[in-house]
Amino acid sequence: MWVTTDSAFPVKRLYLNLTGKAEENDLGMEYDFRFLTRERAESEEDHSTHWFPVSKILHMDGGIDIFKYVQLHQLTADEFAYSMLDDLRRLVHEKTLINFYEEDSEDLDKVLNIFIRVNSGGVSLSHSDLLLSIATAQWTEVEAREVVHNLVDEMNQTGKQFSFNKDLVLKAALLLADIESIAFKVTNFNVENMNVIQDRWGGIADSLKLAVRLLAVFGLSARTLTANSVLLPVAYYLHHRKLGKQYLLSTGDMSDRELIRTWTIRSLLKSGIWGSGLDALLRNLQDHYQGTW
Repeated sequence: MWVTTDSAFPVKRLYLNLTGKAEENDLGMEYDFRFLTRERAESEEDHSTHWFPVSKILHMDGGIDIFKYVQLHQLTADEFAYSMLDDLRRLVHEKTLINFYEEDSEDLDKVLNIFIRVNSGGVSLSHSDLLLSIATAQWTEVEAREVVHNLVDEMNQTGKQFSFNKDLVLKAALLLADIESIAFKVTNFNVENMNVIQDRWGGIADSLKLAVRLLAVFGLSARTLTANSVLLPVAYYLHHRKLGKQYLLSTGDMSDRELIRTWTIRSLLKSGIWGSGLDALLRNLQDHYQGTW
C-alpha cells in the first residue's frame, strides 16, 4: 500500500520566506512560515522567494552571522531579508518570553483565534465550528450545522470518495453567494451575509455537488486531488452559468468540460497555485469569470 512507503510521509521542516511578509490570510499571520520538504523549499526559490530553515537561527549569534548568510545567498539588495532574520534572532536569543498577555483589541476574529488556541487542550473546536454556531443562530429556515455537515458527507461519498471539510463549504458559500469579502472572518458571517447565503443555499449546495461529480468524472479522488481548493472556482463557474446535472453528459458541453479538466489538472500540477494567497486568487478568478458572462 502507498501509505507504507517513505514517500507517503516526507520529512518537513519549518521555513520562513525572507523576501516578503505573508499575503493576506485567514489566520492573520504577518510572516510567511511554512512546513516544507527540503526539495520543495529549494525548488521554489527564485528571485522573489527565499526559504530560510528556521532551525539555523539557533546557530546565529549576532548581526555578522546574519550578514554573512544574506551575502552568501545574494539577498543584500532585499529590503526584508536582513531585518526579518535579525528580528527572528532577537526573538530566539535575546527576548524574554512570557506566557500571557493582555489583549485590548475587540476584533472578533482575533478573539476567536485566541479562544481556539486556548481551547486546544480541551474539546477541539475549529474556526469553522464557531462560525457554524454563528450561522446556526442567524438562519431561521434551516439548521446551518446540520445542512453543512450533511453536504460535506454527501460530497465525500461521491465517486471514489473525497476528503472535503466544512471549512471549504463555508468558504464556497461566501464565494458562490458573491459576498464582497470571502475572507474566513467572523465579520463576514454577519446577519446580512447569512441571510443572502440562506436564501441561495439550495443553488450553492447543488453547484458544489455538481462540481464534485465533475472532478470524479475527471478521475480525481481524495488520493489524487492534491488541493481541495480547486473545487471552489469550478463550483463558481458551474453556479454562475446555472448548469445542472445534464452538463456532465451533454455532448454540446464536451469541449467545455475538457477545458475545465485541462485547467484543473494544470493548476494541480503547478506548485504554489493553491497555497497562500487563496482569497486573492479566487477574487481574480471571480473578476475574470464575471467579465465573461
